[in-house]
Amino acid sequence: MINKRNIFGINVDDYSLKESMLKVDNFLNNTVLNTIHIINFDSLMDATENKVMKKCIEGLDLSIIGDEDILSFIGIESESRHNEISDNVFINEFLEKVEKSGATVYLVGSTNEVIESFANVLDKKYPDINCIGRQIYEKDSTDPASVVNEINSCMPDIIISLLKSPAQEEFILENKDMLSSKLWLGLGCLVFKTNQNNSFVKKVKRFFYKTIIKWRIYNI
Repeated sequence: MINKRNIFGINVDDYSLKESMLKVDNFLNNTVLNTIHIINFDSLMDATENKVMKKCIEGLDLSIIGDEDILSFIGIESESRHNEISDNVFINEFLEKVEKSGATVYLVGSTNEVIESFANVLDKKYPDINCIGRQIYEKDSTDPASVVNEINSCMPDIIISLLKSPAQEEFILENKDMLSSKLWLGLGCLVFKTNQNNSFVKKVKRFFYKTIIKWRIYNI
């Protein structure tokens, strides 16, 4: 199986679910911070124009394809692979593993509403997850050093990011070496939809690439 895919000039991991979960096991036993982000089609589109996002995605310890359009674009039509994405299988297995392991979790989000919404999901589906803290981070009004200090004071095993892009990518690139946790999981692209104020050029690019996807699907 190919473990790396070059999509729009950006290198993205393409591991099986089993391989990805084995990597998570290794990360949770590390003494350094490892990073995982869920990547969708819009993440890659934005990264073609944002050097910080591109650097972040390519520097991740594990990137998880979280968009069926990406699979179609690279020619993967396996029903099981598509179902893994539509059913959020990686996220579910990850959270089940966290719950069973007793690892502690800290939430960082763009707004209190976003954090509360995700925390409610954890309470309902994974009631035994030990969430020991939460913090709002707004790029233009929050000192990142204070957020880092708050997180480190709680000493969580895992940080779950519910931040918008590119704030999510900028934050972890700038502060990774100062965080004392074992694992950072970026879920920003699952929480926030594509910015509706995207430039006309970017919208045309998205239309163009998704047209290619449809063409490939119907001409296999």
